[in-house]
Amino acid sequence: MELIDPKVKALRLIDLEDLVNLEIAGRTCYKSESEYNIETAAEFVRMIIKNGHHSVIEHVNAIVLITTGRGVTHELVRHRLASFSQESTRYVRYGDVQYCEPLWYKDMDRKLAARMQRFLKEAQDLYSYMLGSGYRAEQAREVLPTMTKADIVTSANAREWRHILHLRAGKRAHPEIRRVAKHILELFYQSCPPLFEDIYAIIHGKEFEKVREHSNRLMGIISNV
Repeated sequence: MELIDPKVKALRLIDLEDLVNLEIAGRTCYKSESEYNIETAAEFVRMIIKNGHHSVIEHVNAIVLITTGRGVTHELVRHRLASFSQESTRYVRYGDVQYCEPLWYKDMDRKLAARMQRFLKEAQDLYSYMLGSGYRAEQAREVLPTMTKADIVTSANAREWRHILHLRAGKRAHPEIRRVAKHILELFYQSCPPLFEDIYAIIHGKEFEKVREHSNRLMGIISNV
């Protein structure tokens, strides 16, 4: 039995070069001309987001591998426009069960923390006993709690990711999925600021103009790499 922290690994990020493709897609609608470089594309994408023409940004997508508790994955898969491939407890037989440590775990008093440790170990022991007694993994999994670790690969286009992050990184979201969503938002913002800067400003309570100034500096850094 092991407690681990949630993780997010980018498998495919939306980057500045993708902005050029979005500008090409958007300008196709109007047959308008452009030099199609990152600078013009960034301003074009900002314009279409501001004007609500979000269908244009559906042409690019990002893929992430998330390690989190199964309770979080139950919320995540409700976003039906995204695609998911999740670790299956029906077929995976665990030797040592891993649990994602909740945000509030370190604030528990010693007595309650010790009791929780016993509960998690008992769940592990019962799970292992059932497997050893001939029960299938899909049966034994019923005794595992929702904080049991699960890997889930999630892909979505930029429009859907913006929707997910706006909801799941916001203050009204459950703390566990908010922790994961804020991590994803940070990755996406660093990789392609113009697509996510408005959501980044809202989530972090920052002035939008200051975030945009930071985005421009960040794009200068990214462009020179």
